[in-house]
Amino acid sequence: MAEKIVQGARTVANYLPHVLRPRAGRIVKVLASGGSEEPSSVEIYCGQQRELDIVIAEGTRITLSIYHSSATLERAVQLEYLYRPDTSLLPIHEIMDGRDERVRQFFVDMWLQGQSHTASEEEALEFTTKQIEITSEKISEYCRATGINLPAYPPSSDQATSVPMDYLPILALPSAFKALTSKRVHSNLLHMVQITNHIEHKQGVQPLRIGDCVNSCARVMEISKCPRGKKVVINSRILRQTEEVGQVHCTFVFLGALVNSAECFRRVEEEPVVLQLNSDTDVDVLESKEWFEYIDSAETAPKKQRHIKRGDRLQFNLQSEYTLRDDGSFSSVRTTGTVYTLHLVHDHALVATVDFADKVCVGNPVMAFLQSRAEEAAPQASMFEDGGYTLAQSLQIQAPQTAHAYALASNDHNPHNTNPYVADLTSLPGPLMQ
Repeated sequence: MAEKIVQGARTVANYLPHVLRPRAGRIVKVLASGGSEEPSSVEIYCGQQRELDIVIAEGTRITLSIYHSSATLERAVQLEYLYRPDTSLLPIHEIMDGRDERVRQFFVDMWLQGQSHTASEEEALEFTTKQIEITSEKISEYCRATGINLPAYPPSSDQATSVPMDYLPILALPSAFKALTSKRVHSNLLHMVQITNHIEHKQGVQPLRIGDCVNSCARVMEISKCPRGKKVVINSRILRQTEEVGQVHCTFVFLGALVNSAECFRRVEEEPVVLQLNSDTDVDVLESKEWFEYIDSAETAPKKQRHIKRGDRLQFNLQSEYTLRDDGSFSSVRTTGTVYTLHLVHDHALVATVDFADKVCVGNPVMAFLQSRAEEAAPQASMFEDGGYTLAQSLQIQAPQTAHAYALASNDHNPHNTNPYVADLTSLPGPLMQ
């Protein structure tokens, strides 16, 4: 058995023996065609469910299909090989032409189920999904699958009365899936792993309730190189009508993926900066910045008609986008946003915008200027240095034997979570648990 498989200009460890290892309860059919004694295909079943097949054509071309099902459809991951006995040490050559697109289309079919990427979404790397209604049946099913057992979420019924915060990532999944399968983001989705998941509920907003209709909007915040391959950061906003309820920040790594530095960027939602103008000099210095622009032509008016004056407090709400070099340093920066004068708590007046761009810079001069003059932010109250919290009672969680119930409850039919053949194909120790 060959130790390596050739993939273009590189070789990888031969994963096929691990994929095809004996598994309990499986039925293996070896078939021949045309009266030949040589096998032309191999099929593996679990009961009546076909899980895998191998088809050999013309003695040298091999197609491996791993079947995967959701509640409503079945698709196959197809990988193709050439058997070349003339290269005795490396006889198995995987056909890489079209491979990534075949894998991408499999995930599009499994995850998006009829939704498609628009040209404007691909250009902006911002993806939205259709609206769905949160029902007590969906929440109860999710709580049973994940082991949540609280009075508001009865585990033995479909009568959940509220929505757990843990459900926000489920609502974010559809838009995140669109982002991950977009042509500018995907890179061998079979070797993609999620490494972080951070949930935020927006302060002052009524929590989600049964009967709410929501959709999600995912924005790709970063594509960069990392030691294991290609790093992708996605920020998904959960919207009830037009009101933002919360955000889910996720980091993914496409293991072994090659990244062109021209594709690398980072988007940052800067923390709001509050600036106190203590003197006329402070006003003059700010107005002298080319990136600071009044909403109208007030900067050309007499000084007494200016929009800002000594004693004003300004809040800067900015976003930055950086292009990155191979080492992660900035190649260029663009910072834009709005400036408000702060009066009463709910009396903020829009007075100016910020628009800065530089193709050759070190750091971000706009943020450096503002942060050097900003008011010191009040510390957030916390019982712990790392912002942790205590539980009102002890918490025990038992991991289920499989993730199939979770996949059905969340509509997350990622084969890494439930398909042992895909886990072996990607050298995982087993299907991943959420």
